[in-house]
Order: sequence, then C-alpha cells, then structure tokens
Amino acid sequence: MLCERCKQRQATVFMTAIIGGEMSKMNLCQECFESEHPDAASQAESQLAAQLEAGCRYCGRQCRATLCRRCAVEYQRIMKLKGFFTLDREVTEESMAKRLRIVQEVEAHMRKWVSEREPDELQPSTGSFPPDATFERFARADSRFKMEAYRFVAQVVRKAFAEHSYQHISGREVALAFRTQALEEFGKDALDTLIDWGIYTTFDIGTIVFQMVASGLLGARAEDKPEDFQAIYDFATAFPRQ
Repeated sequence: MLCERCKQRQATVFMTAIIGGEMSKMNLCQECFESEHPDAASQAESQLAAQLEAGCRYCGRQCRATLCRRCAVEYQRIMKLKGFFTLDREVTEESMAKRLRIVQEVEAHMRKWVSEREPDELQPSTGSFPPDATFERFARADSRFKMEAYRFVAQVVRKAFAEHSYQHISGREVALAFRTQALEEFGKDALDTLIDWGIYTTFDIGTIVFQMVASGLLGARAEDKPEDFQAIYDFATAFPRQ
C-alpha cells in the first residue's frame, strides 16, 4: 500500500481518528508522517528510552532491550507457531485483523509463560550459568535423562558457542564438542557415565538440546532440528573403556 501523501513510498504508519463522529483513516510512509508530526520522533525516542530503562516488557529482566533473550526466543517461537510470519504482506482490514488476533494470543501466552517460570529463571542475566534447579526441572519433565545430562549438554553448548566466536553452531559441531568434553572430564569412564545419565546416542544429545531450546534456555535457527544430531558417531567407538 502506497503512502496517501507522497504516492511513492510504502505506507508504514496507519492512523485512525474520529472527527465529528466519523472515523477517518490515513496511511502514511515514515517520512510523511514525521513531516506532519514533527514531535513524533522525539516522543518515540523518549518512550523507547523509558521502555529500555524498564527492562524486558514481559519478565522485567534488566537487559537494555524491550525483550530479554529468553523471552525473545519464546516470543519468536510462538509467533512462528501461530503463523504470523506467513501472513499475506498486503495490508488489508482482514490481514490486520488476523495480525491483531495473533498478537493478542501471543501476549496472553507470554504472560502465562512468564508466570510459570521459576524466580531463578527470571533473574537479571549476569552471564552466570543457570542453577541446578533449572536442570532438575528438565529431568522431572523427562525422566529418561538425569539432571547431570542436561547440565553437561548446556555446558558443552555454551563452551562450543564461545569457541566459535558466538556464531551459529551446527548439531554436528555440538555433538563433536560433547565427545571432546566427555573424554576430557571422564576419560575411560565416559561411556558408563553417559549411560548412567540416560545418554546413549548423539540423537539423545539433540533431544536434550531441543528441550532446552523449546524452554528458551538455548537458541536455535529456524532450519535447526533434532535430526541434525542423528548417528554422528557410535558411542561404543567414540568412548572406549580402555
């Protein structure tokens, strides 16, 4: 939809006003909007500064952003799940109504999701590693794996991410880093330790990773999937007992 003023740029500001009892709509590009409302930019900057000072708008985490990383991951996940990003880009009353409905549903989901988080999961991020209580909740939800399994995988991912200069890492890279770390820490006892924790295959590593992704503890790209961890190496060969 083109701006109703310049007729050249795409409209990005959609205004509705009631004048004399009648509804009036105006669709403007950003430049035309700012030229007609010169104070709008400064007001927007002031509002943004206040929002950043308040912290994450869902959990209140002081992160110098309107969304902390953990809430942002969950927000993006549920928006994608509800199909927000696949809606028709054309701005019509029907498409706007769909967007509004999805946003309202996501807002309700986020409030509920935050209310169900334990207090230690919503503390301001200081770069510290999550407490054991976080991993114990994972183990209670899926008894196939012990708390130590979740904690170890999280440690491996964190270390591998740092070693890759905080760039995206693949499932294969995580699995290989897992093997290296397990051998360094447990040596010839690595296989028995991992079996005791419930980890038998590289696919189990992926299962744990994506459980933490689903909770917002870890991040992932849209193309990442648990199957990326399938049959990367055989545990009996990778972790010899001798």
